[in-house]
Amino acid sequence: MRNVLKSGEVFHYFANKVQPSGRCGNISFALPRAYSYAAVIGKHFDNGVALASGTWSMTTTRHQSELRQACRHKNCIYVPDPDSVHESHRIVNHNVAQLLRKASTAKARRGFYLGDALRQIEQFNTFAEWNDSALRIAAPMTDPEALKEIAASVKAETAKRNAAIKERARIDALKDAEKLAEWRKGVSVYLPYNLPVALRVNGEVIETSKGARIPVSECPLFGQWCNVKRNGNPAHLLAYTN
Repeated sequence: MRNVLKSGEVFHYFANKVQPSGRCGNISFALPRAYSYAAVIGKHFDNGVALASGTWSMTTTRHQSELRQACRHKNCIYVPDPDSVHESHRIVNHNVAQLLRKASTAKARRGFYLGDALRQIEQFNTFAEWNDSALRIAAPMTDPEALKEIAASVKAETAKRNAAIKERARIDALKDAEKLAEWRKGVSVYLPYNLPVALRVNGEVIETSKGARIPVSECPLFGQWCNVKRNGNPAHLLAYTN
């Protein structure tokens, strides 16, 4: 038995159980599992083959496509993790919730989202049955009234999230103003890069909040303005912002 195979043979041998194991480069199989690198992308069961519906790198995505082609004559189902009922259960529940949220506000693609949600549930329930697991996902209510309730919940969550973002922005703005005030006094503080450029005069040097420095003597008009301001301001440091 050759354990090192040609690239086109690995998934063909896996699909047809030609031998217990084989590998080539980054793809391999050890029945009942098929691998891309260390990720399980397929697994044999008595009733068929479970294939991974999740995505990883571009290379693994290509390996998944090759495995699907090799198993096209088999009874195949698609689940997030062919090697774990519990992980697939968690991911499918999350996916279905997201699809129902989309369907509740969609118009042209509502049927697509609902169909995808029901398909994932059906595939997972079959997968759980193949694993002799009691885990099941019940089909959700998809009538117009149920979708309206989901849409209302989505709207409320969105409003709450936007309010939190707005409040965080307000607090951040206050903190930035405090930092800028300290910087104007000559304190060395970090200023966020997205703030408008601020100027201050430190002795005979004009400094910007971006770190640029230039002697006052190089800016005669600005130097005159500084002198006028200094006459009425006892502070050693003077700031100016555009």
